[in-house]
Amino acid sequence: MGRSRRRRPAVEMRVVERANVPYPVQDTESGPPFASSGAQQSHPDTPLLGIDPGEYSMLGENAPLARWLARIARGRGATVCTAGALSHVTEVGTEATPSFQCCLDAPDGCAVPLMLRGRHAIALHQALGRHAASTPIYVFVSGYGAELQRLPKDPPRAGVVWAEQFALKALVETADAGPLTLWFESDRTRPATVVVQPADAPKPTLCSDAWFGSCADADEAPPAPADTRPTTASPERTHPPTECDQLTYTPLHEIHAGQLANVMGVLVEPPTVRGTDKGADAMVRVYLRAPTQPGAPGTVVPANLFARQLDQLPHHARAGDAILLRHIQCKEFLGRVVCVGPAFRPYSWALCSHGTFTQLPGTHIGPEEAAALTQLTQSSEPRAPAPLPTIAELRAGTTADLVVELVAVHLGRHVPDLYVTDYSCNEALQQNDEHLQRRFGRDEASCRGRVFHVGLWGEQGALALRLHAGQFVRLGRVHVRAHTWQGLLGAMGSQSRQSDTITILDERDALLAPLLQRRRSWMTQRAAQKRSASPVAAPPPARMRTASPSAHAAPESDEPGALPPASLFPVAAMEPVQAPRYALDSDDMISVRDMLDGELPSEADVAGCVLRLAPDTDWRRTWCRRCDVLLPREHRFCVQCADEDGKHLCPELAFSLDICDPRDAPRTQRGAQHVPALTVSVRGAAAEPLLRCSAHAYLHSSAQRARAHQVALALTAAPAAHVLHMRVRWACGAYVLVASRR
Repeated sequence: MGRSRRRRPAVEMRVVERANVPYPVQDTESGPPFASSGAQQSHPDTPLLGIDPGEYSMLGENAPLARWLARIARGRGATVCTAGALSHVTEVGTEATPSFQCCLDAPDGCAVPLMLRGRHAIALHQALGRHAASTPIYVFVSGYGAELQRLPKDPPRAGVVWAEQFALKALVETADAGPLTLWFESDRTRPATVVVQPADAPKPTLCSDAWFGSCADADEAPPAPADTRPTTASPERTHPPTECDQLTYTPLHEIHAGQLANVMGVLVEPPTVRGTDKGADAMVRVYLRAPTQPGAPGTVVPANLFARQLDQLPHHARAGDAILLRHIQCKEFLGRVVCVGPAFRPYSWALCSHGTFTQLPGTHIGPEEAAALTQLTQSSEPRAPAPLPTIAELRAGTTADLVVELVAVHLGRHVPDLYVTDYSCNEALQQNDEHLQRRFGRDEASCRGRVFHVGLWGEQGALALRLHAGQFVRLGRVHVRAHTWQGLLGAMGSQSRQSDTITILDERDALLAPLLQRRRSWMTQRAAQKRSASPVAAPPPARMRTASPSAHAAPESDEPGALPPASLFPVAAMEPVQAPRYALDSDDMISVRDMLDGELPSEADVAGCVLRLAPDTDWRRTWCRRCDVLLPREHRFCVQCADEDGKHLCPELAFSLDICDPRDAPRTQRGAQHVPALTVSVRGAAAEPLLRCSAHAYLHSSAQRARAHQVALALTAAPAAHVLHMRVRWACGAYVLVASRR
């Protein structure tokens, strides 16, 4: 039985006959192909297709076909793309691995056969199949994941094959919908990304003098087809202006799936942020709504915004801020419209918070857009609501909504417990003070009937995982009942009640004004009580020393004030000094909990325990000295500064720590997931005291890496047993470790 050999897929002869680029490809240039222009580049054959500056990170710089092939031959195809026209597109083959072939015709007359193989070849073939057969398909093809192939022709000719990754931007001419822009990106590790939208949509020009660029051809765009769907009365009270800086903005209740829209809205809650983890793009999820009448439901639209780096997203937004999104894609998910801003597609955003504007780096805000955002912010400010009952007004057998501050969150095995206060006193809760002192070490005098115990039942129990002490929350429908030894006890949630909610409030919320006033009064009263409880003792009266005639002479008088010389007293050990009950706080020290609550100094000394390290296994990275960017360890070139030869790349030790206060640190790793933590970045020599080895030894010795991982494992296995004193500094939107000691 003979040995089986893997057969190469058959090459279409009609495609091979058009190949005219010799093989092997000659590369006589060195270094980067050219500097980044940072401007929009159009296709040489059609003005409807172009590359925006925000698309360079996906496709690469536009280069002629000869340079494109030369970079692919050197393994640097991800940095460049080339323009051309696709023709002679074949059908998908019948082999085990789907594949199809086509020919790329360059503007200079060269022709190169292309072959696309893999699990995503069928998806791309179907997208290109919408194009009319009589005209060519104008494309920008990236060299990402491309390899050169020697074609069976005399003399040998060059072809290009993709099997792992592929990226393309094309202009598809359809008979029913007109010209469409096709974005296609594939990777065998994740599903393919296919985006199709009208080609005549206004494209943003990211320049310094116009925020979203000029849309001169916006007036020449064909009118949108009339919407014949039945409409209902919208509860929205105000809308942003329809025309703003020559652009049309769609109200939130009128957007629909498949639309490329410009929208404005008010943030319902703080955004959900996901950083760049394991090579994935950073993401921020926000919920937008338009200002509504009191009691009206309004339209709430979620928006998922992606970017290569987190600092390119509005991750610092807060509830009540006004946001503007331009050229955002509208899709349908689970029956509702969702706005999506992909990382590979240029879109723009701007944020307005109490008259302060923040926008995408490198852009500018227009006057009409600024006025519209300011109007949205003013109209979304909450009016003074009806006062809610305080803890002092609670009675057994009643149900009330409470605005409180979290004192402690206890995650038990059965029912999570919240201990809350609004700084008002209820005499029925005073018998619970002894229990709080015994359980949490609280001063009994500081409670005095001010702390209320609320248990979370049913589906509300999962909400305790995102709560921590110091937060201001609104508890909806708290059921108050009498308790034997606690006086009053609250309960929230059940399988039959779905209206019980917990809302995290911001300090700017009007509901918190009475609570914050009582809090200031209580803190002033407590400070006065502490000063009066520990008065300063009067100094003892001064006494004049008298000269003694002899060092060993007896005292000359028996008066009570007369004392013998100190040398006549026997030498004895000093009595032990009792340690203070609480640790003395230094003026320079700050707790992790204070930093999580919003106190962010530029540099601080903090004591904490390590909960987690990221990544888990290998902390070796590649650092570009020219642009100061950390890259994965496998990278041998930097796309951002066009350093193809890797002259400015060097290995670097880099990881991040999640730390917490020593009083919050769990004894084992099992409880670390429920503790609020602060992320600190560690690089280079700053990691040596933690890992007990030098950065050079970690990067070049496998034995030292194994030993350093064992040291780190000991820190995270028992966080409460290892307290680290660290000096951190705020830099580039995060805290960086400067020095540390155990």
